[in-house]
Amino acid sequence: MKLIKFLFLPSFLIFLSSCGGPSMNAHNAYNDCSYKFDNIVKVDQCAKGMMQTFLRQNPNGVIYGRGSDELQFYQGLVYKVQSKQISNSDALNRYANYKQQKEQAAKAEARKIGEAADGLNCLFFGVAC
Repeated sequence: MKLIKFLFLPSFLIFLSSCGGPSMNAHNAYNDCSYKFDNIVKVDQCAKGMMQTFLRQNPNGVIYGRGSDELQFYQGLVYKVQSKQISNSDALNRYANYKQQKEQAAKAEARKIGEAADGLNCLFFGVAC
């Protein structure tokens, strides 16, 4: 009984202390704004506004995903549209191609992991040979 209390109490306290404040996913903000606007610059302004509002309303809140490769790529496209280097439609096409390439790369990686797992199953258990 003491052992259970000894193991349970610290685990419970760690669980309670690890719970942080409210959080927001930057990708979700951009995704939500993309339904409202077709213009990549307006989507960017909308998402940044949503994130600023969230932080104002939740001073202890956290926004995660802001520094991701995908959003950095998106920010580059926004800059190019704002500086008139490319058109909005070209930026949207480039972003769609970028996302498609990332999805294909993720599928290829998952396939490799699956093949490796099949090989280990065959080696160790004689299954999926």
